[in-house]
Amino acid sequence: MHRKLVTGICVAGLCWAGARPLRAQTADARARLGAVAGAMAFRRGELGDATPFDACTVFRETGEPRGLLNGILPGLRGMLDRPSDAPCAAPAPSAEQRFKHIVQVVSVAVHDTAGQVQLSVTHGEWNHRETYFFERRGEAMTLREVRMLPGIQLLPPPSTAPPATGNTPARHR
Repeated sequence: MHRKLVTGICVAGLCWAGARPLRAQTADARARLGAVAGAMAFRRGELGDATPFDACTVFRETGEPRGLLNGILPGLRGMLDRPSDAPCAAPAPSAEQRFKHIVQVVSVAVHDTAGQVQLSVTHGEWNHRETYFFERRGEAMTLREVRMLPGIQLLPPPSTAPPATGNTPARHR
């Protein structure tokens, strides 16, 4: 395997590297963006879920990298709700579209030997958390474990009972 591919993220035995390295960024910013890209790849590939990521939370939690899109493979860029190098400045999708189905990056931590990405996933009225654990193997970060916490209901389901009229039926004697 070519050396540049090994420096990316490995998920399910496959390695990903950014489309072009973010040369102006620190190694930490590249590693953080690579970890988020690894979580995106797992959600899309293994889970079969292409729910869009809130690009502004990706941008903020990866250290606000210049050239954000250059650090994400072209096949994953479409998973950003605002595919832009400055997504927090770009117009957001309408609230109805944006919050019905969205993945937000809660935190990213990358150290010498390990990394962790925490996501908040909203599907309609349900929300759950996902945590991705990576470990360094040579020059690559490999997905070691994914934990998904049970979902919580954000809004109560619509009532199926008839509306109360305020009138009570008369008692039969």
